[in-house]
Amino acid sequence: EVPDAIRFLLENEFAYDLAAVEKVKSNAQAGASLTAMVGHFSAVAEWSSEAAKEAIAATAAEQGVKAGQLMFPLRVALSGKSGGPDLGAMLAYLGRERSVSRLQRFIPQLSSML
Repeated sequence: EVPDAIRFLLENEFAYDLAAVEKVKSNAQAGASLTAMVGHFSAVAEWSSEAAKEAIAATAAEQGVKAGQLMFPLRVALSGKSGGPDLGAMLAYLGRERSVSRLQRFIPQLSSML
């Protein structure tokens, strides 16, 4: 049995914390920012924690927000949780393909969750 705290790292199907999703939904720019993040992540040639953080910074600059404002929605999209391991480490572990896939799965569901 996989502990709930790390299930999202090992399994692609996981439940979203509804309170965390509600907080993401309260950010009117979250969907657009996460969509832009897909493009920036997809363009990264050599995936690493540092490269992912640079893509987050580039997305933030493009969206006219601070990088920190993207981190919570990104964390929820990737893990279903409001907390957990360092986001850079999480992105490095998941890899680009899984990270992009999770974003692409989360974005359309955002409007229908809850």
